[in-house]
Amino acid sequence: MRICVKVAEIESFAETARHMNMSAPAVTRAVAALEDLIGVRLFVRTTRSVKMTEAGTRYFSDCRRILADIAEAEATAGGTYATPTGTLAITASALFGQMYVLPIVIGYLDAYPSVQALTLFVDRPITSKSMAFPPTPPICGTNAWASTEWRFAEDQKVTIGPTLQCNTNEAAITAARHGFGLTRVLHYQIGPALVAGELQILLGDHEGPPLPIHLLYPEGKSAPTKVRAFIDMAVPILRDDRLLN
Repeated sequence: MRICVKVAEIESFAETARHMNMSAPAVTRAVAALEDLIGVRLFVRTTRSVKMTEAGTRYFSDCRRILADIAEAEATAGGTYATPTGTLAITASALFGQMYVLPIVIGYLDAYPSVQALTLFVDRPITSKSMAFPPTPPICGTNAWASTEWRFAEDQKVTIGPTLQCNTNEAAITAARHGFGLTRVLHYQIGPALVAGELQILLGDHEGPPLPIHLLYPEGKSAPTKVRAFIDMAVPILRDDRLLN
């Protein structure tokens, strides 16, 4: 698998051989043996190039994930958790990601320069296919025109007829800051505006119960070092933020 991944990355059997301190025939035999084992052609070879087949592309993605798991297992067995490495994929709702997650990610990358981060901040559910790296569950928000029915504590609800509907909470908050009308959003989304006195809370006595913040990662496996390090950094920061508590 390691040889296959290197050939896919470099697109050359000869260069792969040089990088892995092997002979070119040995690399060719290894790839051929792997193709025979799984029963599918992984590469299209010409005199000038080596390209992955469609099956090879899918297999390459699986190989990278499996090899990363093996490396993590070896690190666990050897007790070497010293330096998080690799790519950390994170998703959150748009405003929460921008206001609270991104500063943590920046601090995390400063602390662990061997890690790269992939962030996706959107107000919709995210599947693993939406992220280019290890699957992560969504932390979902709602957008400002999700419903014209506003719900309050004790199952109270009011149907409104808005003059302006916005497709993002940020736009709705901007309209409210300009004095256009009312919007219904979560406290953290208007925290800075509340502190600055630009907005005020109405109908506070009718608010529903507070919503918890969860840091989630795929179940069924131990968290990689890079994920544990991020959680260890993020939890105290989020717990101590007065606008979230």
